[in-house]
Amino acid sequence: MAKPNKILRHNILIVCEGENTEPQYFASLIPLAKKAWGDNPKLFVEISPKPKLVDESVPNERVSKHKTARKKRQLKTVPTEPSLIENEFKAVPVRYVREAQQGLEDGTYEEAWAVFDKDYHPKHKEAFELAKEEVDGEKVQIAFSSISFEQWILLHFEKSFTPFGKSAALIERLQKVKPELQDYSKSVTATDFTFLHPHYLTAFENAAWLRFQYQKNKSDLPIYERNPYTNMDELVRHLLQIQRQILWVALEEVYTFTGMTIQFSKISATFIELRLTNNGMISYILSPKELYTISNEIRSPLTDEKSIISTKETIIIPIANTSPINFLLNVGEGYRFIVNS
Repeated sequence: MAKPNKILRHNILIVCEGENTEPQYFASLIPLAKKAWGDNPKLFVEISPKPKLVDESVPNERVSKHKTARKKRQLKTVPTEPSLIENEFKAVPVRYVREAQQGLEDGTYEEAWAVFDKDYHPKHKEAFELAKEEVDGEKVQIAFSSISFEQWILLHFEKSFTPFGKSAALIERLQKVKPELQDYSKSVTATDFTFLHPHYLTAFENAAWLRFQYQKNKSDLPIYERNPYTNMDELVRHLLQIQRQILWVALEEVYTFTGMTIQFSKISATFIELRLTNNGMISYILSPKELYTISNEIRSPLTDEKSIISTKETIIIPIANTSPINFLLNVGEGYRFIVNS
């Protein structure tokens, strides 16, 4: 594996299970990520295995009568340096975590991710346990999907809690929801997923909703046993430098973050009560720009003027009960709360 230049760069290693879909997806994402990171520091991303190159030397046999004949894009493998995985770590998906660890061992990369699916691999528990081990103060982060990577793709277009037993069934659902993907398959994978990116905010919201379902009902179920599930949004959000976190919240639950406590309570059929408590050591100024609901990208401030929340003080704000409520509060990195009313 080639070593990147570390001068004024943040180097990330992404080790993928698949040889087609995942590497191609991240390859299409990197230009957007580099633009988001800018020059301080510049972003370098190494994908393993390397994405396949496009060979346009073969003409497309299927030509629409309305379109000019175009060359068919075919994928060819780019030779990569083999990773030397110790025998004890060769089982899948443990080997992906171990390869990511190797990228951290010599200080080449500031962070490393292992991207893999549930599929039918037997060593998921061992892979998650291995990822907990620190390498020079860092841990490998896991972006996991069940039953396959297509769960993440599906969330760009629909909110679904349907468990799929096989990736083929998930792909069939994806093709039904998105007819443009009729040619999608695991063996011949589209090389460019840029059409997904306009929907990534929807995918973030749906992925957060998916995890919220387990938080409500099966919070003790290990991640590798959940189906459906994905936390792919955490890696994508990091690459695109999207700071605002999306959290689905339940009524009456208390959530603490950045020195603030937040709670939503239903007070009638038409109104929900928001309680904000300042647990910090200094007063907090709340402005209309920081506290508002959002529906169809239209923002409605909850306050008309600035409010000061003194330390240990609680303020109560009534909110019209729509389902669901999108509530944004810019505290620290910023949070978008979606109230499951």
